[in-house]
Amino acid sequence: MKKVILSLILFLPLMTIVCHQTRKQYTDPDTESIRINNMIEKIKFIDYYEVIDDLATPNSLKNDTFPDYDYLYILLLDTVHIQLINQYYPRIVNDFRLYYDFLDFSRIENNSRRSQMKFIETELESLKDCFRDERILKEILSNNFGQEPGSNVRLDDEVFIKDDNVAVFWINGIGSDLNKVWKGEKGLYIEHISTTMT
Repeated sequence: MKKVILSLILFLPLMTIVCHQTRKQYTDPDTESIRINNMIEKIKFIDYYEVIDDLATPNSLKNDTFPDYDYLYILLLDTVHIQLINQYYPRIVNDFRLYYDFLDFSRIENNSRRSQMKFIETELESLKDCFRDERILKEILSNNFGQEPGSNVRLDDEVFIKDDNVAVFWINGIGSDLNKVWKGEKGLYIEHISTTMT
């Protein structure tokens, strides 16, 4: 009995220290800033036109340049080249039509679902610069499961982008959210497209 009491007396303060350190890790502004900036450094923008040009170039090594599923993200940016993608990846086009064909691909000013989107105010003109801005990226990350960025929510390294005005990206947390963002006149409009639970 004395061993159990002694163990509890030693264990409780240790657990308090561990919990305090864990809480500090998620709330320490320096740690969070480092985490966000590390994410920013890893972002790789995949340009819509580069992917389409690669697919349209005769005799290109299509299967080696971009993974086939990248073409789904290209369709989520714009459906203008759906027939070209269908020539090489009909399964991707079928998946797109089955799950995502409801999306409105007009400019954000005319988008019928705009009122349901999250809005982030910013004066930055470039969408790429918005992803590279610590404050804005934190706001983008908070669009996942209602979690704060400190709870290990992170941006996927690849961001698919067209004309520096519209992008598609994943946010990973307890699951993964596929989002689309438009650069509007006074800020960013973010639309949740789908969620995959892990």
